[in-house]
Amino acid sequence: MLWEHIFVMHATLFDETGTVERMTERTTAMPASDNAPDTDRQASGAVGELYEQTVMGTLVSSAHHVRDLEDKQGCFFCFPDIRVRHPGKYCLRFSLLQLPHTNRENTEATRILCNVLSEPFRVYSQKDFPGVDESTLLTKKLAAQGVGIPIRNKGRLRYDNSNHEEYSQMDG
Repeated sequence: MLWEHIFVMHATLFDETGTVERMTERTTAMPASDNAPDTDRQASGAVGELYEQTVMGTLVSSAHHVRDLEDKQGCFFCFPDIRVRHPGKYCLRFSLLQLPHTNRENTEATRILCNVLSEPFRVYSQKDFPGVDESTLLTKKLAAQGVGIPIRNKGRLRYDNSNHEEYSQMDG
């Protein structure tokens, strides 16, 4: 089948309300070569603002035309490696983009067809991380059809380092 347009999905990180973009975080940085005490650098204005990338991984996905759990043909966009660097509550805005088929006679602009916000989710610090759940049936079905998604057959358990007792993942 010849497609006239290519569809891609782009993910953008927002705060849990979906109103403030959180792709970067503002940090303060002091020049490493300056040997003055911190109070002197702050008073002299030597402290500058830098922005640190908050979200890592692949933020754009091409359409995967595969079958769902009911064996119906569907169009799926997968983001298997998005990582957020700072603990907190966030949501993702997914933007469906239509990339035009370009040729020498006609070049159209890229269009955003729609945006949708995910449900809010929590990002844990490394010490509070409850573990990894088993992959869903849909994830396993998509991977079996060639979509590049890592599969986990059993959730990994986390160990309490203080007394080496194993405890399972959170229940909800």
